[in-house]
Amino acid sequence: MDGGGAERVMMLLAKEFSYRGHEVDLIVARAVGPYLKQMPPNVRLVDLKSTKPLTAIPALIRYLRKERPSSVLSSLFNANIALLIAKKISGIPVRCVVREANTISYDLRVSRSISAPITAGVIRRCYAWADVVVSLSYGAADDLTATTRFPRNKIKVIYNPIDIKMIHKKANEESTHPWLIDRDIPTILGIGRFCEQKDFSTLIRAFSIVVKYKNAKLIILGDGELRSQLEALVHALNLSDKVELPGFIDNPYQYLSRSSVFVLSSRWEGLGNVLIEALACDVPIIATNCPCGPGEVLQNGKYGRLVPVGDTQALSSEILRVIDDDILRFNKTEALSRFDINNITERFIEVLSN
Repeated sequence: MDGGGAERVMMLLAKEFSYRGHEVDLIVARAVGPYLKQMPPNVRLVDLKSTKPLTAIPALIRYLRKERPSSVLSSLFNANIALLIAKKISGIPVRCVVREANTISYDLRVSRSISAPITAGVIRRCYAWADVVVSLSYGAADDLTATTRFPRNKIKVIYNPIDIKMIHKKANEESTHPWLIDRDIPTILGIGRFCEQKDFSTLIRAFSIVVKYKNAKLIILGDGELRSQLEALVHALNLSDKVELPGFIDNPYQYLSRSSVFVLSSRWEGLGNVLIEALACDVPIIATNCPCGPGEVLQNGKYGRLVPVGDTQALSSEILRVIDDDILRFNKTEALSRFDINNITERFIEVLSN
């Protein structure tokens, strides 16, 4: 239960299913991570006590044979494969819905593995055992078919849900961060795992251009394997007094609601759930027009500015525009209607039931 977007969505869906009267187990390979503190009261946590999803397959087989659930929803590639193999071996006729949370071609490309074609074949073969494959965006669904030759007509697109009332409640909690209290100095915000996908190095380099023209601050919430490289880059650019990397934060919404601009600098996404949360917090948005998701969430620039991937100059220019109050105006209710938690939850219940 690390602090990623997929984990947050699964936690939210588990809560919503239980609110609607369903018995819900939340199954994890290992019961570790910050989201454990947010476990819904009516959801049972099942810890398979394994190092990772694929080594949890024997324990998952035992779970299926003992509990015989009516349906199982999984998310993230390794968990999806683990579930489908466990179903096949167990012989239990459980309905399996797998949620592919990213853009497969880029995940395989960044692995730089000679086994990438084999992995694509494994996806095509194993995903055929699923009753439904869910993709987060139309672009990611098309990419899944193009990369693995999995039939496009067997993929359903269901956007991520957000709990707007919960977000507004947490956004209104008092902030103690001095940069967010002093609103005279613009604060740029990034959120995500410190990994190659999120490309925070481009955001930091763009910010180094911004501060040549404006007194500003940058906060990047999250953690991950590239923390030391990002800290070294901040130091090399002499930005240590203007950039903070505070780690995982239980309530990112108080940061979103008080920032001058939210920036998503990713090289690729499945959808970009944090963009939806930023819309709910009514903060100006700048995002890379990466595959796949930001263009769909922001309606090709209607609800936020889009810049090319990895373009520090374009990103810095857009940040400066927003700081100078060149802000897009739009109907927030209209922008968020596609991600309504009630509609999205019912769509998941439908694919888990039929």
